[in-house]
Amino acid sequence: MLVCASLFWAGNFMIGKYAFLSEIPPLTLVFFRWSLVWIILLPFTYKEIIKYKDTILNNLPLLFFLGLTSVGLFNSFTYLSLIHTQVINASLFNTAIPAIIILLCFLFKIEKTNKFQILGLIISACGILTIITKLKLDVLLSLNFNKGDLIMIGGVLTWGVYSTLLKKKKFTLPLLTLVHVICTFEFSKLISLSISTPKEAIKDLIA
Repeated sequence: MLVCASLFWAGNFMIGKYAFLSEIPPLTLVFFRWSLVWIILLPFTYKEIIKYKDTILNNLPLLFFLGLTSVGLFNSFTYLSLIHTQVINASLFNTAIPAIIILLCFLFKIEKTNKFQILGLIISACGILTIITKLKLDVLLSLNFNKGDLIMIGGVLTWGVYSTLLKKKKFTLPLLTLVHVICTFEFSKLISLSISTPKEAIKDLIA
């Protein structure tokens, strides 16, 4: 299962790059990707959503924010970054997510941090610096970083926030139901964004 999860995760970056080469806008890809997820999950979760409607209504602000940081921002940052950087760079940044989660859990006092986790955090930070500077001191001194790498750092941070909040708040919702509810909240935002955002603005964003 873990191998399959890793393969699917890697495929996400490859599809993101292919979409760019096929001139599919990043936000369009996010919209249709999560539309498909929403449709697939619906037959399995609609009864549970009705059953747990009170729990959902009592946690609306948090669920909206979880949808924003995961479905919305993380995916948008990922696909936007792939316009400017290589697949391998984006996927390597993704490996820093556990370190970000450890850091945020420490800052928000959700979990205690041991010396091995701190060591892993330092190694991860060194890895990120290696990627964005390409081991060239002049890149670091001039702050002349690749735009795609910086955008992907934003994606890593937003997913870290999302994961940290999930660790802090223990939902009683079944896992698939929780995913579908989060997807639904952000899906509505994506619909409004796709309608209200002019094509010229999207072009300026990815330029």
